[in-house]
Amino acid sequence: MRIISGYARGMRLRTPRGTGVRPTGDRVKEAIFTSLAAFEGAVVFDLFAGSGALGLEALSRGAAEVVWVERNPRHASLIRRNLALVQRALPDASSFACEIVAGDASKIADLRANYAGKIDVIFADPPYHAGRYESGAVELCMDTGFAGWARGAILVLEHARDVALPLANIPWKLLKDKAYGETVVTYLKTEN
Repeated sequence: MRIISGYARGMRLRTPRGTGVRPTGDRVKEAIFTSLAAFEGAVVFDLFAGSGALGLEALSRGAAEVVWVERNPRHASLIRRNLALVQRALPDASSFACEIVAGDASKIADLRANYAGKIDVIFADPPYHAGRYESGAVELCMDTGFAGWARGAILVLEHARDVALPLANIPWKLLKDKAYGETVVTYLKTEN
């Protein structure tokens, strides 16, 4: 896994070990970032962050502020190490605000309430088939509190092809979706 473009282009990132993590592949990541275009000065959240690759890509492309949310302490530590690598490639690391939140991404509206309505892009890659005590793609996009907090932001939601989002019953507007093998990337936006 590597940074595709920007200040840290070509930099290799560390990824968590084990089967519980599915890092976004370079092909899918490139398609996402091509779809979204400019990141200069953007405020970005990377939920269910894993290695932090999507937020790090946004930072490399000029995002002004990136917040990673990851509940696994080992993965949060890995994001810190990857962030340190990417920050060395930035022209002025002090001009970028970065935060790693060790917590449950499904509770982010409460954890960082001060960001309500101030976010440009939210990347979310929840567990594809959420367990009993986990939030998945369906739960996240049906959460009206989260949608209110994220108003005006584009939500880039990765989910399994066999997970049907209840698009008629959510507070989000579908912008587009695209399948990449077993992964689907759905772009959603709330009204301002």
